[in-house]
Amino acid sequence: MVIAVLAYLAISVLLILGAFSFFWRALKSFRTLSPSTPPPTFSVDQLANAEQRQEIIAMLERQFHSSPSADP
Repeated sequence: MVIAVLAYLAISVLLILGAFSFFWRALKSFRTLSPSTPPPTFSVDQLANAEQRQEIIAMLERQFHSSPSADP
């Protein structure tokens, strides 16, 4: 009976310490993210990627419209 009580107490303490550790790390991660930093702006690379994406979409649309399966 004493062994069961000691095991129960040990497991309870370990669970409480684990939960405390988890929440402590979560709070620390929220503190490191400062909300005062402005959101990232579009860089030249992102704009170039967007333009390239539009060119690829236009090329695929031209191919689709010129394919025989696109004719009704």
